[in-house]
Amino acid sequence: MASEDRNEKAEPAMVPPVANPGIIRPPFVNLSAIVSLWLPVTLVPAEALMSLVVIPREERYLERRFPSEYLAYKASVRRWL
Repeated sequence: MASEDRNEKAEPAMVPPVANPGIIRPPFVNLSAIVSLWLPVTLVPAEALMSLVVIPREERYLERRFPSEYLAYKASVRRWL
């Protein structure tokens, strides 16, 4: 009887596609590394654009639009925190 049990085919069990979950992790780590690289790639040009183009243009506009008020305000506050 015991030999008959051994010779029977076992039903397929639910086997995970990957036995080691650590094998799944590297693609997500690589994805997060790629996403984290976008941060400096986008922020550095955005900061340069703001500092070199947008802020000087806005300050020139404010000096033309409100000459005495803006210059007094500009003298009383710091530009950067």
